[in-house]
This record gives sequence, structure tokens and C-alpha cells, in this order.
Amino acid sequence: MNGKIDFTGADLAHADLSDSTLAAEGGEKGGIFFNEANLPNANLSGSTLAAEDGLNGKIDFTGADLAHADLSDSTLAAEGGDEGGIFLHTHTHTTRTLGCRPPWF
Repeated sequence: MNGKIDFTGADLAHADLSDSTLAAEGGEKGGIFFNEANLPNANLSGSTLAAEDGLNGKIDFTGADLAHADLSDSTLAAEGGDEGGIFLHTHTHTTRTLGCRPPWF
């Protein structure tokens, strides 16, 4: 069993997920996946994204379009295994403007 929230390829342009909590827990390949998702102008401000599992807890934005997405005041936390982590390999140059900090800062 895998604790997974999967938005892969989803069209979430202009979506309002502000102040939401998304938590994925358990299994071998759990996580929150926004791979190739369309998120321009999405509002995730104040949200909490947390992924934890035994081998591969991750939050993955690989290939996502985050143009003008708002992640200000958000908390992103991923824990588990050698392959776990937070991945922001996107099509746009938003990784420097996300405005969120990992909880260890």
C-alpha cells in the first residue's frame, strides 16, 4: 500500500488551495506528486504539504508549470529513505521565487 496524493498532469491553473493541508503517509512509494501539472497562478499560500514513508517520501514538482504560483508562507516537508525529498525541477524559473522555507530553517 502506498500513501500517495497524485496530481500528475492535472490542470490546476488558478486553483485556490490556500491554507490547505495535504498529507501523504505510509507505504514504500508515498508522496505528493505534481509532475507535469499545470499550476500557473495557483494559490497555495499558507498551505502545508507533508509526505512521509519508509523508503521514498517525496514532494515532486518535476516538470510542473509554476509560473506566478503563490506558495508564500507554505510549509513543505518530506521524510523517508534515500530517495525522499522535495523536487522542484520545473519548466519555469520559479524555484527562486516560491517564498516558502523548509521547516529546518
